Amino acid sequence: MPTPATIGVVPPAALRQRPRLFSALEALFEARFEEREAGQEAGLDAALVFGGPPAAEEARVPVLRYALSDERPPAAPESVVTFGRADSVDVRLRGRELSEGGLGTIRARLDGGEPLAWDRAGPVWASDRPDAETALVAPRELGHDEPLRDRLSAGRFLELAPLVHLLRRATGYDGWRRPPSRAAFVFDDPNLHWRSYGYIRFAELARNAREHGYHAAMAIIPLDCWYAHPSAARHFRPGEPLSLTMHGNDHVFHELGLRVDVPDAVPLFEQAVRRVSGLERRAPLHVDRVMVPPHEVCSDEMMESMLQPGIEAVCRAPVWWREWSPERIRTARWTMSEMSPSGAPVLGRHKVADPRSRDEVLLNVFLDQPAILYGHHVDVADGYGLLEEAAARLNAVEGLTWASLGSIARSNSSTRTDGDVLRVRLFSRAGAVDVEPGTRAIRVELPFYERYESDLLVSGGRAFEIASEDGAVCATIPVDDGVTCVEMRLVRREEGPASEERRRLAPRAVARRASRELRDRAHPLLRRLGLESSLRRLEAAYVGRMTARERAGKPRGGDGR
Repeated sequence: MPTPATIGVVPPAALRQRPRLFSALEALFEARFEEREAGQEAGLDAALVFGGPPAAEEARVPVLRYALSDERPPAAPESVVTFGRADSVDVRLRGRELSEGGLGTIRARLDGGEPLAWDRAGPVWASDRPDAETALVAPRELGHDEPLRDRLSAGRFLELAPLVHLLRRATGYDGWRRPPSRAAFVFDDPNLHWRSYGYIRFAELARNAREHGYHAAMAIIPLDCWYAHPSAARHFRPGEPLSLTMHGNDHVFHELGLRVDVPDAVPLFEQAVRRVSGLERRAPLHVDRVMVPPHEVCSDEMMESMLQPGIEAVCRAPVWWREWSPERIRTARWTMSEMSPSGAPVLGRHKVADPRSRDEVLLNVFLDQPAILYGHHVDVADGYGLLEEAAARLNAVEGLTWASLGSIARSNSSTRTDGDVLRVRLFSRAGAVDVEPGTRAIRVELPFYERYESDLLVSGGRAFEIASEDGAVCATIPVDDGVTCVEMRLVRREEGPASEERRRLAPRAVARRASRELRDRAHPLLRRLGLESSLRRLEAAYVGRMTARERAGKPRGGDGR
């Protein structure tokens, strides 16, 4: 393993006052922080200075100085911060605008240097000289169970964004080959029983997606997979900008939120896979093995149960696991995808209609995460303008590509060549990497998860053991001469034939799903008849009942905060 970069923190008290903050940064970057006095640069790869005047001489190592070391802006009011187009600004942030809370209450701004980011009152991040920068607002200590990601989120990013730039420069971030920035829209609940579903007309959506350069995935309920209308199915063939993924199984209340024994839950996912496999044979179509949990709720036991039938990832609102230690929570939601305790990769997603999602997904892209925005058919009741606006904002990111959830999940890895060893940071359960001539081995590094001993890494028909090392879990794959691409996937040790128990069709689930589909399909007609307010009252009553049920017996586990 490479030697971590050494970052000096000036003055020493600044490091001692923020043990949780710097511990989280050390866990996420190949870096270690040391106490230093001003001017003590020997042995450093970079320096972080809290307060004091700008350096009076040329910096011998990259330096980031925080002008206001003890002032933390309150949550409101917010200011719009614009990033410059200098080479030192990450390409994904250049020229972009993000909202930052509390700047309006701070009168001070930076003087001198080249502005790298500014609001209406003046520069908040500037380059004083080559390898010497100043940022306005310093990060304070993290709360006991506060994730570092909360400091790089919509409305609060300015504390960490310059520091991330510094750490990436010092730790060789550009030496890693990463996937391009990726994005997708997801719509929950549609099926292909007709040419349209509610306000979504598949032909129109496909035309709009091609015209405005985006991809939309329909999260279909496996219970609905008994039929696909040919006119609808043709828009989901390879090469089309629409795709399919999985949305629960029967889509009943908290279907994936129950805490049950893992063997008892496996048949549910086996049934879901059988249903979508039947659709794939009949249509023919492809359904990504990425699970979108209904109502965003999915327990740890359910996440573990879905791995044996071959579901590769989960896509849901970003969470962390409350059973995790505070140290684990602090690094949650920072990497390409979160790894659940059982080893299920989790892709975060945000509501397309939420204004804060505009900033949130850009920060996801800045962290090499996919930008996934989701909604329901009612979100396009007035047309596809909401999608067009979001797509235009994301398409302004250099090199961004749109893809299905399955493609996104499988591309969540980065590689780096160290001599004759190819290092692969893998954040998925399946993927493939290109191999350069002269490579003798592939070192696969996975984020730590509690059930890693239940998995094997399979490649080329051979299984490789996974072991814990330096806070990560790793496996090594030997590479034969002439090999140019290596596929790999994680499998459960106990993975075997499908369970003998087969779940039966539940009449109550069929009736419930039929009523919900009828409601969705009737919504445009009711709106034209002026009865939308009545429908909203029925919806409010339904949500009230569901909320009461949730409060009465909310499932635990895997539901974050």
